[in-house]
Amino acid sequence: MIQQIDQEESKTAVTDERILVVEDDQIQQIILVQLLEEFGISCDTANSGEEALKCLKEAKPAIIFMDCIMPGMGGIEATRKIRANPDQYGELTVIGATALTSNKDKKECMDAG
Repeated sequence: MIQQIDQEESKTAVTDERILVVEDDQIQQIILVQLLEEFGISCDTANSGEEALKCLKEAKPAIIFMDCIMPGMGGIEATRKIRANPDQYGELTVIGATALTSNKDKKECMDAG
């Protein structure tokens, strides 16, 4: 019983702010949103880099989970645009969500910001 109570207490919200999940794979998007919502974190979603930039004009999330590879504008390009325009988008925390594994891919993600 004590273990169950401890587990429930650990599912408190990390932040009252929203998180933006940018993912073109609907199943991956649903899984990530459900995981975050289990911890009381509210999420918005976008299906592409273009959609993410539009969302950022309406709301400033605390964190963005950004898929790196998507049709149209991918996450790397969207992150570059965010970093190049801090007056428009603010200083956001962007976490790359990707299956890319090569050192070149990792460097490209890090260089994008």
